[in-house]
Amino acid sequence: MTFPVTVTVGGLTSNASTFTVIGDTTITIGNESNLGTRTAGTAFNVDLEATGGNGNYTWSLAQGSTLPPGLSLNASSGLLDGTLGQAGAYAFTIRVVDNASPGQASGQKTFNLVVQDFVVSTTSLPQARIGLVYSAPLAFAGGPTAPAADYTWTLVSGVASLPGGITFNTATGTFAGVPEPIGSPTQTFNVQVSARHTPTGLATPPKSLQLVVSGGGLDLSPTSLPFGVVNQPYGPGGAGVTVTPINGTAPYTFDLNQTQVNQLTAAGFVVRTRTDPSFNPPYAVSITGTPTISGSFPLNVTVRDAGNTQVTRTLTVLVLANPLSIQPETLPGATVNADYTQQLTLSGVSAEEQNVQPGQSVVTWSLQGNIPGLSLNQSTGILSGRFTTTGARQFTVQASTRLRDTVRVYTLSVGGPQPSISTTTLPAAQVGQNYSAEITAIGGTPGYSWQVGGITLPGGLSFDGTTVNSSALRIIGTVAQGAQTRTFTLTVQDSTGLSASREFTIAVSSTPIPAVTLQTFANPLPAEQKDVIVRLAQPYPLPLQGTATLTFTPNATNNADDPAVRFLNGQRTANFSIPANNAVAVFEGVPTQRVQTGTVAGTARVQVAITNGPTTSQEFTISRSAPFLQDNLTVQTTPGGFSLVITGYSTPRDLSSARVTFAPTAGTNLQTTELTIPLTTAATQWFQGAPGQANGGAFRLTIPFTVQNGTNAVASVTVTLSNSVGTSNARTRAF
Repeated sequence: MTFPVTVTVGGLTSNASTFTVIGDTTITIGNESNLGTRTAGTAFNVDLEATGGNGNYTWSLAQGSTLPPGLSLNASSGLLDGTLGQAGAYAFTIRVVDNASPGQASGQKTFNLVVQDFVVSTTSLPQARIGLVYSAPLAFAGGPTAPAADYTWTLVSGVASLPGGITFNTATGTFAGVPEPIGSPTQTFNVQVSARHTPTGLATPPKSLQLVVSGGGLDLSPTSLPFGVVNQPYGPGGAGVTVTPINGTAPYTFDLNQTQVNQLTAAGFVVRTRTDPSFNPPYAVSITGTPTISGSFPLNVTVRDAGNTQVTRTLTVLVLANPLSIQPETLPGATVNADYTQQLTLSGVSAEEQNVQPGQSVVTWSLQGNIPGLSLNQSTGILSGRFTTTGARQFTVQASTRLRDTVRVYTLSVGGPQPSISTTTLPAAQVGQNYSAEITAIGGTPGYSWQVGGITLPGGLSFDGTTVNSSALRIIGTVAQGAQTRTFTLTVQDSTGLSASREFTIAVSSTPIPAVTLQTFANPLPAEQKDVIVRLAQPYPLPLQGTATLTFTPNATNNADDPAVRFLNGQRTANFSIPANNAVAVFEGVPTQRVQTGTVAGTARVQVAITNGPTTSQEFTISRSAPFLQDNLTVQTTPGGFSLVITGYSTPRDLSSARVTFAPTAGTNLQTTELTIPLTTAATQWFQGAPGQANGGAFRLTIPFTVQNGTNAVASVTVTLSNSVGTSNARTRAF
């Protein structure tokens, strides 16, 4: 930077002097000094980069320095590039300057580059011959010394144009294979190859080579065989097929795959080779016979000429299982002045024939002969037409696949008027109601018959068999519960074989099953029975079925199910029926169904379900209550006293104590007149044990007593039991 400077003293100013400030004059080259090891004959380029100065650089070699052979330096861009020449180790110094003035900046750096000879040393490839095994390994010279496994090969160009049958092994650098036939005596294939040392990345320059294949033109004719059909003599006219060599130089020899020959023989073919010049043709392979099984049978045929050129062809005999056949064999008659349509189909089509391009038809149809009013769709095989006069028309239909074709000669009879079905709709049906309807045929030639086989009508309805061969077909019956709407097609045929069809629907509507009710279980008590009475809100015209289901949820201290809660049939389900036009259910096996309430506190629920109909339910609850003692208190005399046997039930399934009071006989005194006996532990063991759970809330309690001086002083005994709710009723037994 340049600027003027003046000095002022006591009001006097000096003359201006010019000063220049010079910035950094060092430029740094950023590239690494070591440019590595490269291969002679390969392209090289490095963009040199610098920082510092004013950025306007000029690049040059330092005085006394030279570049490696083949490289050049661009003075303005700093690009160092070219094709590396002679091998060697090179050191050279690059200088860079900018255009600042004054104070020009500069910098330089010395670079090292090793150039090594590494080339494909193979100069030419041996010539290959059609049909003979070929192998041509490549070689290289120079390169780092290391195991051969460290080197790989690349086919730089020519991959797509290698001779058929020849491949290139990139691990070994070998062209190998068996050349396939070519269209001329010789053909040249141009390739470029390169070797690479994998650990260092060094690669040879591409090497251009020519691979010449000779012996072209030798081949077999034909190269594909016609298909065969099981049980039909093979070949055109059944005469078989002859395969002969073409081009090449006689004499010829043949080699056949014997395993494949055996397979063809087993399939009914006869395969022979002929190399006698006296025959015409003198050299041939013949395939004759009548195939007995279908399938695809390949045959590898190798022919070798006098020049030792050989060609191998795989000839495949495709045998189809069945001959083609156009169906139907005969056509239904047509009606004058009425549209005629008939679908033709082709049977016997093989899987190979069905393998066609997208959008292409498997079968192509054609009509041979001009039949006025008749046409055939070539893609669908639909024969259609309309005729104005009666009589017979004869014509030929041809069906073709991609492999073969067949024909059938038809005679179509055009007759009188067509019958028709005049009935158009059928009345709806209602479940439980009688049904009757007629379908009427008119026209055609009288003598009608209806085709009713396989038709499903709504449940409960059927065709009246006496009307199947009349002009009016009748449907009768009573519509069953669960019957569904049905759609079906009826066909009627007249005495000449002409027919008509129409689709019908019988709509079924159901009368809803009335609501079902279950009589409430009023004031339920333990150990009793309650009537189970099921009713419909009103009678129903069809018989109904249903099931009553009982569930119980205990609510006791020692919770357990109560097996006694059940129907009279001993189960917790009971089936019933409601007769047609009735409203009250009848249970199976009993005149009146009841439910036992049991002896365990809890809630019982009875649910009633009509099959495919309504449901309802009722509940009753057995409350927790004080024990109940049955009126069968028993006193059993024992040698030392007596035992008191008490039966009853406790709905909470627990007992806390027994209170026993003794009454003395007249004129005697008892030292003890009342005892309270704890029962909690014993009762818990009973109710939680298997016997107790099987008895719900019921129990049988035995209390033994020992009496001194006999029992004559005891006139009677009175017992009450207590549980978690309260105290039971009292029971007394006299001695």
